[in-house]
Amino acid sequence: MTFVEIFLLAGGLGLFLFGMNIMGTGLRSLAGDKLQSILEKATRKPILGVALGVGATALIQSSGATTIMTIGFVSSGMMTLEQSIGVVMGANIGTTVTGQIIAFHLTDFAPLILLIGAVLYLFVKNDRVRAAAQIILGFGMLFVGVRLMGDAVEPLRSSPAVIEALDRLANPFLAVAIGLVIAAVLQSSSSAVGIIQIFAMQGLLDVRMAVFMVVGTSIGAVVPEILASLSSSRNGKRVAVSALIFNVFRVILCTAVLLIFPQILDAVTASSMAPARQIAVMHTAMAIVAVLVMLPFTKGIAALARKVLPITEKEMRSAQKKLVYITNLDVPVGMKLAQIRLEMMRMAHMALDNLRLAIDSFFERDAEKAEVVKDTEEVVDYLCHHVTSALVSVRTADLSEQQLNQIGAMLKCASDFERISDHAENVAEYTESVISHNNSFSEAGQKDMRELCDKALHAVEMSIDIYENRKLELIPESNDLEEVVDELNRSLVDRHVERVMKGDCDPRSGVLFAEMASDLERAADHAHNVVKAVGGVEQAIEMA
Repeated sequence: MTFVEIFLLAGGLGLFLFGMNIMGTGLRSLAGDKLQSILEKATRKPILGVALGVGATALIQSSGATTIMTIGFVSSGMMTLEQSIGVVMGANIGTTVTGQIIAFHLTDFAPLILLIGAVLYLFVKNDRVRAAAQIILGFGMLFVGVRLMGDAVEPLRSSPAVIEALDRLANPFLAVAIGLVIAAVLQSSSSAVGIIQIFAMQGLLDVRMAVFMVVGTSIGAVVPEILASLSSSRNGKRVAVSALIFNVFRVILCTAVLLIFPQILDAVTASSMAPARQIAVMHTAMAIVAVLVMLPFTKGIAALARKVLPITEKEMRSAQKKLVYITNLDVPVGMKLAQIRLEMMRMAHMALDNLRLAIDSFFERDAEKAEVVKDTEEVVDYLCHHVTSALVSVRTADLSEQQLNQIGAMLKCASDFERISDHAENVAEYTESVISHNNSFSEAGQKDMRELCDKALHAVEMSIDIYENRKLELIPESNDLEEVVDELNRSLVDRHVERVMKGDCDPRSGVLFAEMASDLERAADHAHNVVKAVGGVEQAIEMA
C-alpha cells in the first residue's frame, strides 16, 4: 500500500466521520428540543424506552450520543436506571441505520448530493432549511468518504500479503476481537461497521467473518460512553456499566447463535443482496434479536450494575428524597391534610436530627458528619417544596374557616422546619471551616457554645412535641426557653469577645463563633414560630 493510498484511506475515513457528525448535527438542529423531550418521556415500560432509544439514535446517528444523554438524565434524577436500560437497548438498534444507508451504495450520486446541500446551505437563510442542508451535506460527505476509502483499499485486492492474511481470518473469535478493537479506536460502532462494509464490498473480506467483526463492534463502541460517565454521578456510571453488560451479553448471544446455526449465514450469503447489504441486514437483525431476548431482564441488568458499583451511604440518604405519606390527594380534604401533616412531621424530625448531627460534627470536628448534614438538607428542601405545593393545591377546595386556619399554620410551620435545617447546614459549614483553618476555642468558649446548642436543640424538640402531640401545656415553657436562648446568645458573644481581648481565645475564631451562635439562636426562633402558629390555631378554634 503506497503513501498516496494511505493518505486516501485516512482522508476518506476523516470525511466519512465528519459527514456522520455534520448529518447528526443537522438532524439535532432540525429536531430542536424535541430530542431531549422524547428521552425525558421514557416511562417504566422498557419497551417504550427501547422505542425512544431507536428513534433518538436514528435521528442523531450515534448510539453513544444517545447513551451519553441518557447518562445525564439519570445523573440528574430525571430517569431511573431501569428506564435508561431500555433506551440503551433501543440505541443499539437505532445505530444500525448508518449501515443500512451505506448499503444503498449511492457513491455515484454523492457529488450531486453535495451540490444540493451546498446550494441550500449557502443561499437559503431559513434556519430549518439550513439544518436540512446540513443533513444533505453530511449525507454526501459520508458517501464521498466511502468512495475514497473504497478507492484506497481496491489495490489491496491484488496484494498477495493482504489476500493471504484475510484468507487466514477464519476464526470467528478473532474476527469479534478485531471488530471490538476497530470500534474502540474509532469510538463509534457505526464508523467501524462502515469500514467493514467497505472491505467486504471490495471483496477483501468474507461476509461471514465481516458479520462476526460487526458483532464485536458493539462492545468497542461502549468506550466513549464509559469515558463520558466518569464525570457523572455514580448512578450515571451505572448506565455505562449497564450498556457494557448488555453489549457483552449481546456479543455472547449473537456469536453463539451464529456458530450453532451456521445456516443463518449460509442463507444470507447465498442471497442476491450485495455484500454491504448482507452485513447491514445481519447487523440490524442481530441488534433486534438481542434486544428482544434481553428486554425481560432489564431489572437483572440494573441489579448487576449495582453489584458492580454498590450503593453508597450517600445514595441511601438521597433515596429518602421521596414522598412517603403524600401518595394520593384525590381523597376528602380531611385525609389530604392528614397525609400532608404526616409528611411534614417526617420533615420536622429530619430537620431536628440534622441540627443535632451538625452540632456533633462541630464539636467532634467530623467532616463526614458535616457532609451527611448537607445531603439531608437537600432532602428536607425537597420535602418542604412538595408539602407546600400540596397545601396550596388543597386551598383551592371548598374549605371551612377552621381548615383554612390549619392550612395557613401548616404553611408557616413547614417553612420554619425547613429553615431549622438550613441553619444546621450552616453549622456544618462552620465545621468544615474549623477543620480547614485549624481554628481553636478555649475550654470556656466550648462550654458556652455547648450550653447554647443544648438549649437550641431543646427548643426545637419542644416545638415538634407541641405541634405533633398538641401538648399545649408546654407553650409557656417554650416561650420562656426562647427568651433564655436570646439572652444566652447575647451573653455568650460578649464573653467570647472578652476572652479574645485577653488572649484566651484565637482571634480568627471570633467571627465564626458569633455566626454559629446567631444560627443556633435563629433555629430556636423558628422553633418558637411553630409554637406560636399552634397557639394561634387553637385560639381561633376556641373563638369559633
